[in-house]
Amino acid sequence: VEGCFARIERSNEACKAMIFVGRDAALDDARMMEVELRSGRSRGPLHGIPIAVKDVINVKGWPTTSGSRLFQDHVAADDAACIKNLRAAGALIIGKTNLHELTAGGHENPWFGKVRHPRDPSRGTGGTSSGSAAAVAAGYCVAALGTDTGGSNRSTAAATGLFGFKPTNGAFDRAGVRPTAPTLDTIGPI
Repeated sequence: VEGCFARIERSNEACKAMIFVGRDAALDDARMMEVELRSGRSRGPLHGIPIAVKDVINVKGWPTTSGSRLFQDHVAADDAACIKNLRAAGALIIGKTNLHELTAGGHENPWFGKVRHPRDPSRGTGGTSSGSAAAVAAGYCVAALGTDTGGSNRSTAAATGLFGFKPTNGAFDRAGVRPTAPTLDTIGPI
C-alpha cells in the first residue's frame, strides 16, 4: 500500500488518474489488516488488496464529485453497496479516480484535468472510467472499479492494455452510485 501511494505521489500530477486519495485511512487499515493476517485472520479473498474507485461511487466520509464542481461539497454518508461488498471481501479502498465530468464522455475534465496514459502521456485513456484504468496501469492499485454504460470500462481498459468487464445490467446493486443511464449502467472491475 505504501508503494501504491509512493507511485501516486511520484506521477499522478502528470497522469491525473486520482482525484482523491485516502492515504491516512488506507494506511491505518493496511496496518490493521497486516496484524490480522499475522494472527491468522483473513477478511476474505481480497484481504489488503488496494483498490481505487471511480468518483461516482460513494465511499463513506469521502467526496463524490462525479468529476464536477457541481458536487464539490458532496460527502458520502455511507458506502455504496459495491464498496460494502468489497470491504466484506477484505479490499482496501485507497481513493477515487478521475473521469469525464458528469460521466459525459469525449472531453477533457475542466476541473480535474485530462487523464493521461501512464506509459505515454501524449495519449489519453478513452471513456469515462479513464482514471480507473490509468490508476491500475500506473500501479496505483491492483484493481479499480469503474462504471460502464456504453463502453467506459471496456474501452479504457483496452486503451491501457488491461481487462475491463461490463457485467449484466442488474447483476450488482447500484445503490450509492450516481447514475448516468439507469437502464444501461453497470459497475465493473478493471
